[in-house]
Amino acid sequence: MLQLKNSTPFAASATVFANAAGVDTLYVSVKASFSLTKEGWILSEEQVELNAEDIYHGDAASSSLKSPSDMHTGKPGTDVIVIGNAYAPAGTSVQAMDVRLAFAEKQKILRVFGDRTWQKGKISSPEPFTEMPIVFERAFGGGPEHKVNELNPVGTGYAGGRDAAEMEGVPLPNIESPHQLVASVKDEPEPVGYAAIAPHWLPRRSLAGTYDQQWQQTRAPFLPHDFDSRFCQSAPSDQVCGTYLQGGEPFLIEGMHPGGQLRFSLPSVGLVSKIELKSRTEVAAFNMETVLVQPNDLKINLVWRAAVACGKQVSNIGNIFIQMQR
Repeated sequence: MLQLKNSTPFAASATVFANAAGVDTLYVSVKASFSLTKEGWILSEEQVELNAEDIYHGDAASSSLKSPSDMHTGKPGTDVIVIGNAYAPAGTSVQAMDVRLAFAEKQKILRVFGDRTWQKGKISSPEPFTEMPIVFERAFGGGPEHKVNELNPVGTGYAGGRDAAEMEGVPLPNIESPHQLVASVKDEPEPVGYAAIAPHWLPRRSLAGTYDQQWQQTRAPFLPHDFDSRFCQSAPSDQVCGTYLQGGEPFLIEGMHPGGQLRFSLPSVGLVSKIELKSRTEVAAFNMETVLVQPNDLKINLVWRAAVACGKQVSNIGNIFIQMQR
């Protein structure tokens, strides 16, 4: 009988379901929660549990993804997700500011504006702000009910065929790319943000594969042959690493903490999983699949995952040991 023996201080789970090839696979997941202090990262008193499903800011149909599910068939690289607000410098109020995320030779800058609306085809002056949520509700998207922006259905500013008169008073996005700023009601820039992308939004949805009559007759309930493992990646594409982060990588976040710039290195944690089968013991390596940073709260969650394809041996799984490695 499958039994999880977790000797780490972190949250952990062990589940069995079919992988992308339809083979029963044991997935062992670990989530570690840390808090940032002047001395560096320390273990958080409260360890966040693994997500069995996607968690949204509100209703899944009308709000953005807050924290993605940790249960899936595996990510081919590490997702980096940032949840939080932009803060004007030193408690002042500003009409616009930049925030910056840099890690693993990647850099991403967002331009954050105060509230603006379309006024006779022109953009109103931004309202001063001291704090602004960096969520997709405030990025470009949305639109009329009959033609929403499928890259970001919950955003704002997408005309969807409406003219300047019909866009009168419609809010513009608070969050834009400095390289693709909205200038006209007809502009359609790509929505930008640091948060997770919902599975039913494009382009992520297009990676899920084809679920048609042929799939129902020849493949169901397994994933379709054209399923792309990148579907499991919920971070924006420019925040997805081509390989797995190992821990120790330097990060820089600017404009998302009241105290100013944050510089830190990812916590370095060594983990190993040993799985007892009927006639042998499997040692499974963990990959760091998700980094979720909450700069406002000086917290970070790391999720690792190990997988062992068991097939017909799944009933022979016994103890599953999760241990720290030095």
